[in-house]
Amino acid sequence: MGYSEATGDNPKLAIASELEKRALDDDSFTERKLYPSVDFYSGLIHEALQIPTGMFTVMVAIPRTAGWVAQWHRCSATGRQGSRDRARSTPASASATTCRSRSASRVFRVTGRDSG
Repeated sequence: MGYSEATGDNPKLAIASELEKRALDDDSFTERKLYPSVDFYSGLIHEALQIPTGMFTVMVAIPRTAGWVAQWHRCSATGRQGSRDRARSTPASASATTCRSRSASRVFRVTGRDSG
């Protein structure tokens, strides 16, 4: 199945595109910075690739497993359970430095974790 066959007359794609358009035009979505993610279209992509519906969950879980295992490994190594680091923003006036020019103590102070 080619790209045009998968997308050309697909009524589900038309519905998804209309839902995306309405969400992007709705202030309640844009004010809270809610935008359609790749998961919004993943079912259509799996369908276009002719993956059986029963395998959709598996196809979503397989690539995420690496992230889940990495988080588990990190929690095991640090003793912290089930939480992510908070996002930390840097002021626009901050200057960038190369990784090699940073000392271990500076990396720890900025990120809150050991550099190694």
